[in-house]
Amino acid sequence: MKNINNANAINDKELENVVGGISSNEAVSAAMRHAGVAAGQARLAKCELDYEHGTQVYEIKFYCNGMEYEYDIDANSGAVLKAERDWD
Repeated sequence: MKNINNANAINDKELENVVGGISSNEAVSAAMRHAGVAAGQARLAKCELDYEHGTQVYEIKFYCNGMEYEYDIDANSGAVLKAERDWD
């Protein structure tokens, strides 16, 4: 797992297919902002570009303080499409 502090190490090659979209780093930041989690507190487990109902989304998963967070972030707008959290 990547520590969120190393978010710049996330590979943005898949973003080439998103015209005018946001980067994976911006998607991770949007998810963490929505969750109210500081970058230094979380461990990033997943950040993948995928399709959901015809829309490109970043699927993001991270852990913080015993909680698991899962997000779908619209790869074009940065909007939060799905936000879930559960005990790890």
